[in-house]
Amino acid sequence: MSTEPRYIIQFQYTDGKPSGEVLAQLFRDKGIELDPKFPPVLVNRKDMKYVVRGYASKTSREKAEKSGMHFFSDS
Repeated sequence: MSTEPRYIIQFQYTDGKPSGEVLAQLFRDKGIELDPKFPPVLVNRKDMKYVVRGYASKTSREKAEKSGMHFFSDS
């Protein structure tokens, strides 16, 4: 388990339910570690927005937010 702050991360994915490979590509490149016990959950069917739980440093979070991801503290 990471020592970085834990977040619920919202992202948009319009090509069906994102697979593990897709998630790895979306988040690993940004330096975000996903919680494997928390699968993606569709929270907005109209806009195809999902949430996952992950760990991110301040730098990783800033990088991801520039790509349209939204972070919510999860303590």
